Amino acid sequence: MILKFKSLISTPKFLIKKIFVRIRIKHLIKDLYNNILYFYRLFLQWQMVSKKKFINNINNYFSENLDEIEFRKLVPRRKIKFNEEEKEFLDLNILCSKRIKNNKDKGYVQREVFLSKFKNVQFFGHSGGLVIGKKPLLESTCTLTRLRNYTFTVDSVLLKHRNMKGAYTSIMHIFNHVFYHFLIECIPRLYGILQIEELELNLIIPAYTPKWQFEILKIFLDKRFNLLPIRKNEVWELENFYFSSLWHTDCSAYIPRKLLDFLRIRVFNNYGIKTNIERKRRIILSREKLNRRSILNRKEFIELLEKYSFEDIHPQDLPFKEQVELFNSAEIVIGMEGSAFANIVFGTNLKVVVIFPSNYIGTHHLLFCKALGFIFRYIIGNDSTPQFDCKVNINELEKVIKELLLY
Repeated sequence: MILKFKSLISTPKFLIKKIFVRIRIKHLIKDLYNNILYFYRLFLQWQMVSKKKFINNINNYFSENLDEIEFRKLVPRRKIKFNEEEKEFLDLNILCSKRIKNNKDKGYVQREVFLSKFKNVQFFGHSGGLVIGKKPLLESTCTLTRLRNYTFTVDSVLLKHRNMKGAYTSIMHIFNHVFYHFLIECIPRLYGILQIEELELNLIIPAYTPKWQFEILKIFLDKRFNLLPIRKNEVWELENFYFSSLWHTDCSAYIPRKLLDFLRIRVFNNYGIKTNIERKRRIILSREKLNRRSILNRKEFIELLEKYSFEDIHPQDLPFKEQVELFNSAEIVIGMEGSAFANIVFGTNLKVVVIFPSNYIGTHHLLFCKALGFIFRYIIGNDSTPQFDCKVNINELEKVIKELLLY
C-alpha cells in the first residue's frame, strides 16, 4: 500500500521533471538556431556590402544595354529650393541622425519616378526585394540600410522557391505593415502600376495583409488585378515583373505633386469627400495609447491647447475614411511625430506643428508640407528618453500657436 502511494506521488514528479527538461532542451535548441541564424545573416551582410553584390541603380546598371528591360520615366528628377529656416531644420536632422553631409544634398532633390519591366527575376516575400542575376536591386528595398537589415534578399537554403508564370507587380517593401509607410511609400507606387498595359496583372501582397490595407487597395485597383499573398519564407521566380520605383530615399521625402494629386483625388472621390468646405477644427494627434514617443508633461500640454479649442484625438482608433475626413476638415494639426501625420496629405491650407524628441528628428513632414504649400512648424522636446518620450516647452508651444492663429 505504501509502495503504491509512493508510486502515485513520484509519477507526477517524474512527469513534471521530464516536461521541464524537454522545455529547457527545446528552448536551448531554439536559442542556438537563432544565434546561428543571426551570425549567418551578419556574414551575408558583410559579404554583400563589402563586395558590392547588389545593383545600385537600374538606369546605370543597364545604361549600355537598355534593351534588356523596358524603362519608362514617369516624373523627372528635380532640385528643390529651401529657405534659411527650412535649411536649419534639415541641418538638425543631419546632426540628430549623424548622417554624412552629402545626404543633405540628396535631401534637396525630388527623385526620378519610373516604371520598369524585368524578365526572370526573384521576388522575396520577407521584404519585396528583387534579385536580378544573383544581385539584389537596392532600389527595390529603398535604401542600403533596409537591404542590410534583410540579408536573405541574398538567397539562402532556408527559403522556398516557386516558379510563377504570367505578369506580376507589387508595392510591398520592408515596412509594409506600418500605416505611414503603406500609405505614403507603397500606395503612390500604384501611379505607375495603373499605367501598365496588361489585360491581367498579379499584384503580390504579404500573406499577413490586414483588413485596413485591403480597404485602401480597393480604392485604387480595378478588375484586372489578382491579389496573390506571399509568405515571408518564400522566393518567387517570376517570368515578367513590373517594378514601380519608390519615390524617396532615407533622407528625402519630397513627394512629387503628380503622386500627391493621384493619392488625394482617388481617396476623396471614393469616399465622396467635399474639399470646398470651411476648415475650423484644431486637432491634437494623441499617442497616449502607444508605448513610445509620448509627451511627458501631457497634462500641461493638453490644458494649454484646450484654451485654444483643440480636440484630443486618437487617430489609430478611427477607420481610414474618418481619418481622411478629420484631416480634410482641420485648420491646425499638432502632435508628437508619428504615423498619423501621414494623413496631412489629405489636408488643405493646413498648419502643421510636429513635436520631435531631440534624439529623433525626421524631415518627411516638412517635405510633405512644402510639396503641398502648407505651413510647417516644429518644436524640439526636452529630456528625451531612449523610447523617444520628451517634455514640451509650454511657453514655446503657446508662442507657436499664437503665431499660427494670425495667418
